[in-house]
Amino acid sequence: MKNIYKSEFSTIDTEEKAYVLGYIYGDGCLHQQKSKRKNVSIQYRTSILSKDEEIIDKIKNCFKFFKKLKV
Repeated sequence: MKNIYKSEFSTIDTEEKAYVLGYIYGDGCLHQQKSKRKNVSIQYRTSILSKDEEIIDKIKNCFKFFKKLKV
C-alpha cells in the first residue's frame, strides 16, 4: 500500500502541521527530479541525526504519507 500525499498541508490549521513545516524548513532541502518522459517530480527530503529519530517517528504517526528511510 502506497502512502500518498493528499494536500494535507495546503492549509496549516493545526499545531502539528506548523511544527512539521518549521522542522522541514530548518533541516530540509528541495530535490527536483525529472523523469525520462520529461515530467517533473518534486520530492522534499530532510535528513536528521539518528538521535532525532523520535521526532521523525512522531511526524510519521501524525502524517502517514511521510516515509522514513534509513541509510
